[in-house]
Amino acid sequence: MSQTCQRTFVVYVYVVVDVLQYTVKRNKDGGFGFSISGGGYEDSVRICRVDGLSHAWQVGLEVDDEVLSVDSISVAQLTVNSVAALIRLALNDHSSLVRLQNY
Repeated sequence: MSQTCQRTFVVYVYVVVDVLQYTVKRNKDGGFGFSISGGGYEDSVRICRVDGLSHAWQVGLEVDDEVLSVDSISVAQLTVNSVAALIRLALNDHSSLVRLQNY
């Protein structure tokens, strides 16, 4: 009689990510130079568009960067509309510090 021996292997995958902070300002035309999408309980808010030559592009924002916070306010589980309003309010008075997770 032969015995079957089963082995279980556990594989750990580590993904190295950078958490970056950007100071974002309005462009001369009053726009932000980037758009966001996603948000809510199941999805994070991400940068979905960056205009070339905009201030956002110049400081290094990239498509698919995850927005973590705006002026030290966590945006976890906020809707995309709430995050957009938070960015607009922050940028009305001054430049805004946006923390992003870059993959």
